[in-house]
Amino acid sequence: MIHLQTSDPHSSTIVIRWPVLLQSGFRPFFLLAGLQASLFILLWIAGWVIGWNLPLGDHPILWHGHAMLFGFATAALAGFLLTAVPNWTEAGPVRGARLALLVAFWLAAQILSLSPLATAYAVADVGFW
Repeated sequence: MIHLQTSDPHSSTIVIRWPVLLQSGFRPFFLLAGLQASLFILLWIAGWVIGWNLPLGDHPILWHGHAMLFGFATAALAGFLLTAVPNWTEAGPVRGARLALLVAFWLAAQILSLSPLATAYAVADVGFW
């Protein structure tokens, strides 16, 4: 939820306060990296032990490597870079709507990686980067 508040009752300046999760890049991406790793390891075990058909028909080892590289590692790297780069360059942090858009692209890519829609998955994954 976005909270609109004025800094002075007599001022027309509106300050937009985003949810705490969207205030800094590490918050959503480190959380999503942990959740993705936890969920996808269960899917990988199901594919390896039970023989469940993995998305896109990959072998369990190839799918695991791909999920860790393009899911977990990209979220962790994005969280680090979105936090460190603004500190290094003294630029403003990516937050609010821009951060929400990045999170949406990453989430879309991870959800589509579980479907047979390889082209849509590729578009969302490239869109994130």
